[in-house]
Amino acid sequence: MTGNRSGAGGDGGAATGGPGGGVLTGTGGGGGNGDGQFGGNGGAAAGLGINDAAVVQATITGNVLGAGGAGGVGHGGTGGNFSTVGGTHGAAGSSSTGESGSILDGGAIFATGATTLRNSIVATNTAPACTFGLTNLGHNISLSDTSCPGDNVDPLLGPLADNGGPTLTRRPATESPARDAVPATGSGCTTTDQRGVGRPHGAGCEIGAYEVAPPDVAITQAGATATGAVNPNARATAYHFEYGTTTAYGSSTPETALPAGLNAVAVSAALGGLAAGTTYHVRLVATNADGTSASPDAAFTTSAQGASNSGDTTAPVILAASLKPKKFKAKRGTTCRYRLSEKARVVFTLQRRKGTRYVGVRRISKASAKGANKKKLSTRKLKPGRYRAVLVATDAASNRSKPKRLAFRIVR
Repeated sequence: MTGNRSGAGGDGGAATGGPGGGVLTGTGGGGGNGDGQFGGNGGAAAGLGINDAAVVQATITGNVLGAGGAGGVGHGGTGGNFSTVGGTHGAAGSSSTGESGSILDGGAIFATGATTLRNSIVATNTAPACTFGLTNLGHNISLSDTSCPGDNVDPLLGPLADNGGPTLTRRPATESPARDAVPATGSGCTTTDQRGVGRPHGAGCEIGAYEVAPPDVAITQAGATATGAVNPNARATAYHFEYGTTTAYGSSTPETALPAGLNAVAVSAALGGLAAGTTYHVRLVATNADGTSASPDAAFTTSAQGASNSGDTTAPVILAASLKPKKFKAKRGTTCRYRLSEKARVVFTLQRRKGTRYVGVRRISKASAKGANKKKLSTRKLKPGRYRAVLVATDAASNRSKPKRLAFRIVR
């Protein structure tokens, strides 16, 4: 909570005394006194105005209380007139000025009832920043104002900025005493920060509303095509895979950008220049504005056969497949629609059911692209009965997919 301002008090009203009384002879009556009114008090609760509440993992900075209004000015009344020769005017009445209004409490927290403060930063607010009676539950920072509980140190916060998430936040600097200052367990550390990023990242949780969080990374498959997952933790992120024959790596895939987000994203990259029959190490590395993370090392060994020339040991995947129609006359045939994870040649083996087993009756193949494909399957010479089509995809490195089986029926 940053940069709020309560209203200023209104100025007191002015007052003018009444005129003195008139007389026929002698001295006129004195003028009445004028008393200025007090100025209004400044507003309270520039930051939080709460009752019976717990303030946890908050950052409350730069909130300003409104000033009290100026006191009103009084004007004395005029002296009374006289009307007979030899008389004098009466004396003027006295005047006074009202007092200015007060600045009230609560530049940061105006609390009534049982209110607690925990794991929070209260800094550079108008003093007094907190009302009396706020209970300290620990791990607080309170800069330049003893009315709020906590250590009187500079939290070293960055400016209010878009650091990801739905609201603006203030990020603790590298040297900030707020970093890792709250134990991960037993101290009320919240599960997420103000942006929705998980806590903790590091030895403990940050004090305040922002958790410093480099990307979360993991390797899900080590191979010539490495796969993994990256959670950007609310900041724009870039990732790459490092690989080599030792854990010093030495080679890297191109840097790839990921937009800000709060969920893990599947990533992959082909590792080029791999030798046959060789063990390689690989790790996933990602960087955002909060820092860099690297996954644990993973290892794989390339094939000693022809496929190893390209380093490709990843089999294609038949992502989806269907037949339409599934019941038809032999002269009509059917169409198979399917999707592949990579470019490959697909073999369609048509098998007829005989009792509890299937016997192959025809083979058809097609060079297929990555993504959506279709193939017309001719069944003109097949007899009525129950059949299935078995699809297997083989890529240029001779890696074969798992089979996909689709049932159909030929009728008279």
